[in-house]
Amino acid sequence: MTLSRRRDLRFRALLQAIIASKFHTLTAAGFSSHQSRLSVPLSSLGSFAFRSTGNYSQGTIVFERAESQGTVGDGAPPGYDADQKPRVEGTVDVAVEVRSNSEGLRNDCRLETVEGHERAGLSLTTPASTSVSRLGASLSYHIKVTFPSTFTSLDTLSVETTGFRLVLGPSLSAIDIASLELTTTDAPIVLSSTRCGSAQLRNQNLLDPNKHALKNFDDLVQGSLSATGRIDIQCENGPISGSYTTPGAIVASTTNFAIKGDFKGATLRITNQNAEVSGRFEAKRDVVVSTQHGKVEGVFKAPSGCEVKGQYVGIKGEFEVGSHLRLLTTVFRIDATIRLLAPSSSLLSPPGAAPVTRTLSNATSSTSEADLPPTFEDALASSSASGGSFGVVTVAAETTDAGVELVFPAPVPAMCALRTTARSSGGSRVAVTHARGWEGRFSASTTLTHTATLSSLTSGGPAAPPVHYDTQKRSEVTGFVGSGAGAGAGDGRNRTHVESDGPVEIVLL
Repeated sequence: MTLSRRRDLRFRALLQAIIASKFHTLTAAGFSSHQSRLSVPLSSLGSFAFRSTGNYSQGTIVFERAESQGTVGDGAPPGYDADQKPRVEGTVDVAVEVRSNSEGLRNDCRLETVEGHERAGLSLTTPASTSVSRLGASLSYHIKVTFPSTFTSLDTLSVETTGFRLVLGPSLSAIDIASLELTTTDAPIVLSSTRCGSAQLRNQNLLDPNKHALKNFDDLVQGSLSATGRIDIQCENGPISGSYTTPGAIVASTTNFAIKGDFKGATLRITNQNAEVSGRFEAKRDVVVSTQHGKVEGVFKAPSGCEVKGQYVGIKGEFEVGSHLRLLTTVFRIDATIRLLAPSSSLLSPPGAAPVTRTLSNATSSTSEADLPPTFEDALASSSASGGSFGVVTVAAETTDAGVELVFPAPVPAMCALRTTARSSGGSRVAVTHARGWEGRFSASTTLTHTATLSSLTSGGPAAPPVHYDTQKRSEVTGFVGSGAGAGAGDGRNRTHVESDGPVEIVLL
């Protein structure tokens, strides 16, 4: 190495040391970085909040929990509140880096700590508008908030800001947060195995007035979240992805971008526009999915019922239901593999009473279940010679100008009655396939220019129920499977109707 090269390296090292000693680092394109540290006292049963205002509110804020350092303090036992949660006093460490190309703009901003008995946090104030003298000026804050290693709980973690990327680090999963309230715009909310009581997440992806395009290209909400209460995710112009689990309700909504992930809760309400909904959706009660101009695809499990409704939406999935399944769309196909869940004792009618079917009158409401009066055939089924009571499952699939394919790969569970309807138009094929051993009544009808077909593969086995059908004209076929006195055939407990102005088919495996 030449002497001049060594001198150059020594000069650079000296310059960097001087800059670092003043917590001031030069960056490219005229930007500079200013670093500082703050501290905020807080109780483990308190609340921490971050608020920012102004036109230059942007950057990243990361929440973490410090690594455990063993015994802290004098070893005195912690205090407890009425719920027997340990009360630990500690100090929240805040590391701040400000990047800007305008010294005047940076001096006009204020980042202050907020301290209280049980409420603490940070407040950032930036100029409310962009003046002519600041054309081309830029500023961003990068903040790391570290909670004490002794914290295992927090009452509320709240963020209300614009332009900030919100990151909840993996170490924060060691803290049980009672209420998580995060609101931002134009940047993602990133969760890493986060735990909380209830969660309310809000995010918007606004249009850049200069580039006429979206400012953020990441998923608006992403990661994994486990809650004990309600999870509410409301986004606009950006995707939602990840894993969300709670024994309570889950509400997720966005526009123009996909919702993808694993959702598991008591009830699920998934709403979208102009994009797809896909993943695994499991509820203890019911699932409602609504979208337009996209597709719905995935695995759905809902003992009380499932509804997928939309326009110009393709529907494809596996469905496990115990009460009702409604698949309603237009123009695009419906392909569904359907398995019936055995009815629980709470869903069964008392002896001698007619079974009652339930439908959702309003897909957007979690309390919109309305009891409908039983049909005459339902009443007849409940008072049949078997003396039992049945859980009635209704399956309805309707579209226009596209085909419908429903497959029931397993027999109807005992003490369960199945009502199936499949409809379409525009000359498209509609078919319903039942597993071996299915018994019940069926009908298929179409226009005079097409054919209604019954395909039976059960005639070869000695234990197969007989098939009785009548084809008076090629566009219509009716009949039943069974002896005529069986529980599923003669009493009409199970029924399937297929209708279209194209080919229609009922397949018996």
